[in-house]
Amino acid sequence: MFTKAELIGALCTALAFLSAAQILLTGILSFAFPHFLSLSHCSMATAAGVISGLVAVPMIIQLKTAQISPLIELRYGYTKWYQVIAIIVCASLHVVADIIALISVLVPRQWNDEFLNKMREYKVKKSSKSVVDNIQWALQCCGSVSYKDWYTVKWTKISARSTLVDIIRDTAGYFETTKEVNSVPFSCCARKILETCMHYDVSQYGTNTISVSGCSLKMQHTAQLILWSEFGVYAICVLIEVSIFIVQETANGTIMVAKYISKPTTGYTGCDF
Repeated sequence: MFTKAELIGALCTALAFLSAAQILLTGILSFAFPHFLSLSHCSMATAAGVISGLVAVPMIIQLKTAQISPLIELRYGYTKWYQVIAIIVCASLHVVADIIALISVLVPRQWNDEFLNKMREYKVKKSSKSVVDNIQWALQCCGSVSYKDWYTVKWTKISARSTLVDIIRDTAGYFETTKEVNSVPFSCCARKILETCMHYDVSQYGTNTISVSGCSLKMQHTAQLILWSEFGVYAICVLIEVSIFIVQETANGTIMVAKYISKPTTGYTGCDF
């Protein structure tokens, strides 16, 4: 049978490891895939996970330390009220992160249209170019639905098969967007292929060295995987924090009742004659 201190200590240890894993997961996603997170609407849920994890870990360590000895509790100010407030703050932050993740995964998104808009801005906005290139390279995809989407987008100044008339029209601003460019950006190249990437003149060289599947469906599946994973981690943290709060309050209530019962009574008892 576990004592109150042992049970709270075990729960705090599990929560500390889970919160550390949460910081690691959300931190890697934030620094490695910022463009994907912003376009797939995962950035807010991930940021909430980073904040809640960074706040939770030190508070959990202090809460676990407070169970070791009453002297530590008095010396460092880890009072009962501090412990209650700490666990409430941690649980509240995880609940907020959980709600943000759930809203992000349930709100419908126009994945195809959003990625196509970034493709149309590929030439004129460096930010859009960076977003598209990073997503295509990370997810090994090309275009919104397929690689052929790039044929109808003015993504480069001079295509691989441009004629002199095309160059003149492009310079004058009369480029026909429905004209097949017949090439794709370098970010469409397949990483696993050791051959030279032929991302230009695709009809001539074929698609053996490029990714042919679209990005919109892969973005949707990846975003849902990230958001549901974050939701699950945050929810488990909330359950552990609620368990700690219940155990702590139950133990405190038991101690108060025991002190009240053991307190000696004074005055008239009805037995003095």
